Amino acid sequence: TSTGWIFTEIARQPWVVFGLFKTADGVSKAAGVFEVFLSLVLFTLLYAALIVADVYLLKKYAVAGTEVVLEEN
Repeated sequence: TSTGWIFTEIARQPWVVFGLFKTADGVSKAAGVFEVFLSLVLFTLLYAALIVADVYLLKKYAVAGTEVVLEEN
């Protein structure tokens, strides 16, 4: 459901005021191609690191949890 909402909002362009603000005026000139690319790469690396940490911790605690149950039996 979140994906549908995101695509709807992007297509609706809420940052553009109908009749007062053109779509071309809504484009930021402050960020160049390099800055956009760099932020994309950094966010991708950050999320990749978070995924690796998440999988590691899930596996670590899942294995530890099964050992505790096996020892009690």
